[in-house]
Parts: sequence; C-alpha cells; structure tokens
Amino acid sequence: MGGGWCTLCTCPGDRGRSASGFPSCDAWLPYAVPLESLSRAERVGCAVLYGVPGDAKHIGIIVRCEPDLTLTTEGNRGYAGSETNNGVCVDTAPLTRKDILGVVRPRETLS
Repeated sequence: MGGGWCTLCTCPGDRGRSASGFPSCDAWLPYAVPLESLSRAERVGCAVLYGVPGDAKHIGIIVRCEPDLTLTTEGNRGYAGSETNNGVCVDTAPLTRKDILGVVRPRETLS
C-alpha cells in the first residue's frame, strides 16, 4: 500500500484511504489521468501521483504550472539531496521527478 502522511497532507478527510481505512496513495490511482492530457491551467490544484505502474508511492499537489516551471507542494518530502523521499517536511519545490503516474483533478475525487 503506497502511502504515508503525504496522503494525509493532500487529503485530510476520508478520501484517499484504502479499504482498511489507512491513508493510501494507491486509493487515488483509479482517478488518475495522464499529466499531458490536461492544459497547464487545468493542472493547478491537481494531485500528482508518483511511483511505478499499479503502485503509487507518493502524492503532492500542483500549485503552479508555467511553461518553464511547475511547482508542487508535498507532505513527507525529503530534503534536496537526501537519499529517501521519506522526509520530515511539507515543502513547495519544482516538479522534477520522472516517476509520475498521473494526476487527479479535484472534482474527480468528490464524485
């Protein structure tokens, strides 16, 4: 089950939880669409999932999307240069990860 407190930071209510009730990035996978399928304007406010196909390991929120810069805010983010993504902070930083599984539009999780 991919998840941790990054999921709670993204969606603090009952959404984003597994069937057993624990926070889970994987619970967002059924709602994910390819990042490239949305315009830059549509991406702002979306949750972005990271991991390997079928196993989301991390989640953040896209807060800015310009032609040359996309920023995400993520909980449980590692510091720059750290060996792990299991961090100790909530941080806003450029989106540079290559393991993007897709994005979830806010209204998709509310239906």
